[in-house]
Amino acid sequence: MRFIGILILSFISCIPQETFIEPELKPYYHQFLADSERFGVTLPDKGVRMYYEQLDGVMGTTIHSKKNCTIKIDSDLKQYLTEGKYNLGLEVIIFHELGHGLLNREHNTIYIDTIYTYFNKKGIARIISSYETSIMTSPPSSGIYFFWTNGLLREYYLKELFGIKK
Repeated sequence: MRFIGILILSFISCIPQETFIEPELKPYYHQFLADSERFGVTLPDKGVRMYYEQLDGVMGTTIHSKKNCTIKIDSDLKQYLTEGKYNLGLEVIIFHELGHGLLNREHNTIYIDTIYTYFNKKGIARIISSYETSIMTSPPSSGIYFFWTNGLLREYYLKELFGIKK
């Protein structure tokens, strides 16, 4: 019995403690926890606060220490990011900020050029496109929102965020 109690306590201590998370932001936070568990990533035991606030010139900001993590999301973006097809844009910003606060990730702005070849009425066309290799790009660009919201590279960005090399 004592072993089961210790096991339960050790499991509970692997989940960050919610101090305050604005209700409409909770699903994104819980998805982050589910994804970290799916990838086998143990998160630090920190109090997490996440809420909207008027920010100047940034979409989100994180202040964190060994025991606490405070994430502020720009209140001006609230309507734009949660409407229609852009609702996952908010998830990108929250996962980026949780990357700072719970995974100790810094900004990483590295681009990969990809050449897309396709056929059109005039023959073969090629487009060279650049995309970020990390959700920790500052700020996350429209390319990340596009790939994330359309499901094209969401799994890739999650693996990169949680440090999965496979």
